[in-house]
Amino acid sequence: MKREDGTALLVGGDYGQVVDRIADLYIARRDILLASGARRGITISALTNADAAAISEAVRRRLKQRGEIADDEIVYRAIDQRSETYDLPLATGDKVRLFRQTSARIDGRRGIIGSNGDIVTIVGRMEDGLKLRDAAGRVGDVEWRRMMDPGSDRLLLGFGHALTIDSAQGITSGEHINALPRGTAGITSFKAYTAESRHVTQVWTMISEAAVFEAVKTGRPLGDQEPIAADQLWDRVAADMSEKPYKALGVDLLTMLRRDHEKAVDGFIRADHRLQQQRGERRQHGQEIHARLRADTVHRALTGQIGALGAAIVKNGEAVSAIANNITEHLMALRASLECTLNRIEEAGAEHGEPVVVYPSPHGGPSI
Repeated sequence: MKREDGTALLVGGDYGQVVDRIADLYIARRDILLASGARRGITISALTNADAAAISEAVRRRLKQRGEIADDEIVYRAIDQRSETYDLPLATGDKVRLFRQTSARIDGRRGIIGSNGDIVTIVGRMEDGLKLRDAAGRVGDVEWRRMMDPGSDRLLLGFGHALTIDSAQGITSGEHINALPRGTAGITSFKAYTAESRHVTQVWTMISEAAVFEAVKTGRPLGDQEPIAADQLWDRVAADMSEKPYKALGVDLLTMLRRDHEKAVDGFIRADHRLQQQRGERRQHGQEIHARLRADTVHRALTGQIGALGAAIVKNGEAVSAIANNITEHLMALRASLECTLNRIEEAGAEHGEPVVVYPSPHGGPSI
């Protein structure tokens, strides 16, 4: 339905060009609403603080060119609620966002000019602060110290022409722009619903076509050269904006406690069943545990001696090998000597005509 009535747009160009298109639509719709006398204006929300700042700066440049923002610009050191620091140019006519409840002197009395998330307009400067106008038209004198972050001495102010989706969830405007200059990656159904429901009459959805195209292309298999059609881009947008990641609830704590309790009970039942089974087998748990502890002690003691034992085996092995070699050489020499002796005896017996008989000795040596 939004595609048919032209309120959902895939905007071509790079990041800066998409931001400029968003700022142009904001100015155009703002002029139309002012000319029609609409009491509620138009607002912009973006997914990140960086996007909100970029869009606010683009809108501010256009308003400054039109003369709606004065030339008395001064750049201040600022900080947001997330402790992100930046330079914030301020001039008469600028819109800024408050990050905490801010008191001011309104019509001579002390009051509250705005709270966290409220947008106020700078209508003048004082020596010790700024003159701010709230959405109801009240003007208050706000001292610098009322807007200063005590930890950093920076102004607790932000760009006011565009807000993050989280910051914009409490506002209601005549028209709203859901600005997504980086595509729909990172958005969820919850944030999409918030951004798409800030309006009374109309919401514009402006999405970077190049970012969505790249997301579709990256999700394809390597080598897929099929052209990407517009319907595929919108399918990706729909998938991203329909994603519903699970959000933990308070009742989940009770569920986890119940699950842990049941798990503990099951563990005790299994342990008791094993003990009863082992009692039926007449196992002596005390003796088994004692034997196991002794075995573990012996094992730990021997483990520390394995290295020394291995070294001793290597060292003694070399000595044994040397002794074995000496014995072998001695036996070979002895055998040769015996063979020589036997040969001489046989020769002597042959000379005297007497046979010589050689038989084994009971002690392992030859006898004659």
